[in-house]
Amino acid sequence: MSRLIKKTKKLFRSPKLFFKDSVFFSGKTSGTSISNTSAVVKHGVKSTSIVATNKNTVKFSSLIEDFVTPHGQDEVLFHLLDKAGINYLIVPTAWEHILRIAIQDSFVNTIVDLIKGYDGFTKKVYVAKDKNRYSLIKLYFHDDEFVFKNKIIQLDPWYITPSGIMTRNKNNLIQFIPKAHINKTVHSFAPIRLGRDIHDIDNLKSISGLESFMFDEYQEPIDIVFTWVSDSDPKWLEKKSFYSGEKAGNLNTRFADYEQLRYSLRSVEAYARFIRYIYIVTDNQVPYWLNAEHAKIKIINHSDICDDNSCLPVFNSVAIESWIHKIEGLSENFIYANDDYFFGSPVTKSHFIHPNGIGKLFLEPLPNAYGEIFEDSEPTTQLSLFTMQCFYNRYHRWPSYWPLHAPMIKNVHDIKDMVEEFKPLMEKTSRSRFREMGTISPLYLMSAYYAYESGRSVLSSIKYEYISTDADNLDARLDGLLSRIKESKCDVFCLNDHRSVSEEQIQKVVMFMKKAFPIAASWELDIDIQI
Repeated sequence: MSRLIKKTKKLFRSPKLFFKDSVFFSGKTSGTSISNTSAVVKHGVKSTSIVATNKNTVKFSSLIEDFVTPHGQDEVLFHLLDKAGINYLIVPTAWEHILRIAIQDSFVNTIVDLIKGYDGFTKKVYVAKDKNRYSLIKLYFHDDEFVFKNKIIQLDPWYITPSGIMTRNKNNLIQFIPKAHINKTVHSFAPIRLGRDIHDIDNLKSISGLESFMFDEYQEPIDIVFTWVSDSDPKWLEKKSFYSGEKAGNLNTRFADYEQLRYSLRSVEAYARFIRYIYIVTDNQVPYWLNAEHAKIKIINHSDICDDNSCLPVFNSVAIESWIHKIEGLSENFIYANDDYFFGSPVTKSHFIHPNGIGKLFLEPLPNAYGEIFEDSEPTTQLSLFTMQCFYNRYHRWPSYWPLHAPMIKNVHDIKDMVEEFKPLMEKTSRSRFREMGTISPLYLMSAYYAYESGRSVLSSIKYEYISTDADNLDARLDGLLSRIKESKCDVFCLNDHRSVSEEQIQKVVMFMKKAFPIAASWELDIDIQI
């Protein structure tokens, strides 16, 4: 019998009770506020979802997303499920910030009601439940200012079919358990957990007795390497003036520091949680706001990786690039980034590298035409075209696309092989104190083309944005990018730093970075200071 018929009969039997039961018409339940997700949640929830909370309604769009601060509610949830005697286990995902819990679909409504009515949580909780019974149920914990996404909890409904149990939510381990195996092998839900230790939680990976899977995520560690310089440092300016023969006030530097590195590193901690160590290659400089003793931070001076210290100091980024693979302890596969590269939404290793160690190469959408090199060409144009010409001379294939200006995977052994293949060019480049004709771009261009030519990388794609900081429509571009970040529609982006950028444009970029990455990273020394 349909709900409408039942309600109609109730109207005739007892009009007073019918009108008292206004839930059918109002769409509200006692003590619970429900609203359309499209109006209140803009991060990671489908527009068809509804959001319910056991607290007062808070517009998620007005909250600051905090991917850094732990909310500490996962153990509270485990205690709640244990106390209720509900079977569950953990489903590993590639996402560092997601805790996925498998439950039987028949328990979904019971669990949701338990969560909504439980007062043991120390944060407010929203339950995002799709109308589709098979979809993930997502728990968002928040206060009046922040929504804490350091760990998002997902409930994964597994349902019974004539041939077994399964989930429709993708993972890399197992999504179907045959009927003959249910409760007879390790491929089953955990038994009732009453009395078990809170940390002794079954996991699909561990209970199977297997440590890794062939098509799971790349298993080895991945580091990230930044090159950085502060051109406002008087000592650095004095050195550059001495070696260039120009007065410090007349130096035309292509390095500009308005703390892009601070916000680029914030994007690492917020969105690239798989990164093991962050290496910062610099000329004996440490940002004033950075705790160089932090466990994840490794400061590398040029003298640590340059074989010939007579070349030092250098003011040439491509020379520095040519030494990076010599960093002691660097992961075999690492991500190379500049301080104007950023992560815009949660990413995994799989965004950059295949499980078998083959890298992913991201290229610009439009090919570049072959161009002749002139002495008055832009230095970056000279460098790029000469690098491509050298590659063509060796392999007789013109690399007609440039790589994206974005974080890109690199392999130490590939780079070593490339150095041997182009040894004279690499030696000249590595010893070039300033940019000059006849040098190449070792990491951005040559290593990308060499790895692809050698079969060690394949073409791939990633959600990407590029904005030049001296663009005429900078305001509109930054506003659009901020919206895409909030909607998780941009994985990586570049705020390309141009020499012609004005002070007004710099301030606009700084304000954008503060809005996009408002949460201080754990390695910032002034984390209690509003910046």
